[in-house]
Amino acid sequence: MTNEGRPTRGISRRNVLKTSAAAGAFGLAGCVDGGGGGGGGSVDFGTLGANASTFDPAASADASSSNCIDLMYEPLVGFDFDLNPQPVLASDWEQVDDTTFRFTLREGVQFHNGDEMTAEDVQHSIERYQGTVNTAVVASWYDSSEILGDYEIRLNLSRPYAPFLADLSGVLIVPAGTTSPADGDTPLDDESRGTGPFQYESWSQDDRFVATRFDNYWWGDVNDAGDFSGEAPLDEVNLRVVVDPSAQFNAIQAGDVNAINSVPPMDVPSVEDDDNLTLNRNDGITYDFLIYPVNQGPFQNEKLRRGITRMIPRDDIVGDAVYNDTARKSGTPYPPILGEPYWDEEFEQRILDEYVGEDTEAATTLLDEAFSEEGIEAPYQTEIRTNEHPVRQRWCEVIANTLSETEYFDVSVNVMEWSSYVNFITGPAAETSDIVALGWTASADPDSFVYQLFSSDQFTPNGYNINHYSNEELDSLMQEGQTTFGADQRGSIYKDIAEILAQDVPVTFLWHGQRLMATRDAISDFQVHPSASADYSGIYSPALGQEIEYDD
Repeated sequence: MTNEGRPTRGISRRNVLKTSAAAGAFGLAGCVDGGGGGGGGSVDFGTLGANASTFDPAASADASSSNCIDLMYEPLVGFDFDLNPQPVLASDWEQVDDTTFRFTLREGVQFHNGDEMTAEDVQHSIERYQGTVNTAVVASWYDSSEILGDYEIRLNLSRPYAPFLADLSGVLIVPAGTTSPADGDTPLDDESRGTGPFQYESWSQDDRFVATRFDNYWWGDVNDAGDFSGEAPLDEVNLRVVVDPSAQFNAIQAGDVNAINSVPPMDVPSVEDDDNLTLNRNDGITYDFLIYPVNQGPFQNEKLRRGITRMIPRDDIVGDAVYNDTARKSGTPYPPILGEPYWDEEFEQRILDEYVGEDTEAATTLLDEAFSEEGIEAPYQTEIRTNEHPVRQRWCEVIANTLSETEYFDVSVNVMEWSSYVNFITGPAAETSDIVALGWTASADPDSFVYQLFSSDQFTPNGYNINHYSNEELDSLMQEGQTTFGADQRGSIYKDIAEILAQDVPVTFLWHGQRLMATRDAISDFQVHPSASADYSGIYSPALGQEIEYDD
């Protein structure tokens, strides 16, 4: 659950609407000419939408922290800008059997403290996540590990687990002996001990995060370095804390920063018309949806939920009303970037046509029957709860107005402060009769789009099944999807899952938004990662096939 994103699955506490004293206070850092291979000076590269709360990978639960951490720490395996798995700190891996994987590590990789990375560090890093806010990254699969040599480790899974590589990509490697945030103490908020191309320099609350280039970065020593240089193209990266989205946009227009990581859809035309700016976009691994209180009052009636769903003007919202064609309407949780066999246009369209697409005539019939069966007097009053996210507020208002214009509903929008909103949806939401508007950021595996939200063993507050929806057949299919290897077999399973969700309508899947970032003309070859937590990996991530050119 997120405003913008996080490395794997869960809550991000980023609040993009609140303002701070630092929001409009910019000073242009001294930039020098540069290019690929390390010519850049101190650059105010981008923005953070909120203060970072930690720089410890195992403790991070917000997008701003993750944006900083992503520059400094690396996993064994990562997913590139098309969501293909790539070796990062592991040079190779082998699936020995359904519950055993053997990893060969790159030799000569240095941590920022000068130590060489070995299998002992990998083992420690995995186990360090246990008992933390990010324990779910390893809890679903980790049983034990065996160090086979300095550069070889065997990971033993507790069960066959197909999303293993996607979850493992969320485990960032630190030196053995680094204390755990589960113990209430971590040194990683004051220094970095990662292997990434940048290292921690300083942090100023309400101002900026500063990272400097790590001169002993390992990429330059690997045999498959290819076309990428061995060091980052910038000497120093400043990420400025700019909370208000309009202030972010003003900052890049004025040249005070070189990138912003969240272009409001309504500002897309302005970016495209500005000769000094480039709009960078990619499909995201997110979706927006409405959550119905399926165990409360008339919302227990599937016809009411489906009637509301059939009333929602998705085409208008993804078009001029809100998104300016930077989102794609959806009837399933899976985004187009997952591709076949999990997403295909024909299946998506069938789900919309048969179950959940806009159809005013069908909606009227369903609502007439539901109101009669439940003894509801029109107009039925309800509210949509959302947080202080300007784009989400906007589409909630469109939906509320659409429903209120019918004879059936009187719908208001309740905009909540972020922490109050999180407390509500992880607590009393399942016991109220309010609708919840939410965005969810997943990983590269289809399981991450459904399991935590819809499995009956994931009820809040211990999971993220917010409305306490339960379906035994769905539970069985999700377990089958987790334990089945092979994309074709899993594709069939996850389409069955999507069809059950379309039939039951515990939520309304609305659309999948694009990732939108703007960069100034000093930067070229920038790519946007599908995950918002990896916003600034587009600066320099050679293992994932990315390096910018910078020439101010």
